[in-house]
Amino acid sequence: MAWRFALVEAGLAQLVYLVLFSYSFFLEGYTGLVVTIGSILTLFVVMQMTGRIRWAEKFAGKPS
Repeated sequence: MAWRFALVEAGLAQLVYLVLFSYSFFLEGYTGLVVTIGSILTLFVVMQMTGRIRWAEKFAGKPS
């Protein structure tokens, strides 16, 4: 399961992010704006994904 996440989900997210980041440099005069908006959107998505996780359960030790 961990390999699937690392290769598929995280890898795909990095590929999309890097392509869009690189594309922003073709927009002369708007590079900073595009990077800023991309960062804000990335923060929003990560907060939505992690906001629903019950962290106490994730970090709780496994019963022995």
